[in-house]
Amino acid sequence: MKLLLEKTYYEPTYLDNSRERRTGKETGDWSGTLFTREYIIKEYTNGVRLLINKSIKGFSGRDKFEMIRNLKKSIKGLAEFPKEDVERVYIPPYIERKLKKFKKQFKES
Repeated sequence: MKLLLEKTYYEPTYLDNSRERRTGKETGDWSGTLFTREYIIKEYTNGVRLLINKSIKGFSGRDKFEMIRNLKKSIKGLAEFPKEDVERVYIPPYIERKLKKFKKQFKES
């Protein structure tokens, strides 16, 4: 098995526990949850495969500003997942191009 590509995207919406959903008042709980999708392309002896892993990352802080700073650290280096495509199974164009390229190279070798 050989790892060919690994790229992680974060979903543009996240859960914010610092405010009540109905009233919008601050709760004092400076934390939240971020959803990510990891795309991994691996080469095996019988072909090239795409794996999609969904994961959940938590972020928190002592106050609002630290919480926001930690959220920004959590998404640093990650690509944003297109908002309209979050609900469906979706392969970003970059990943799709790379997958086709690796499959073609595998068939030629």
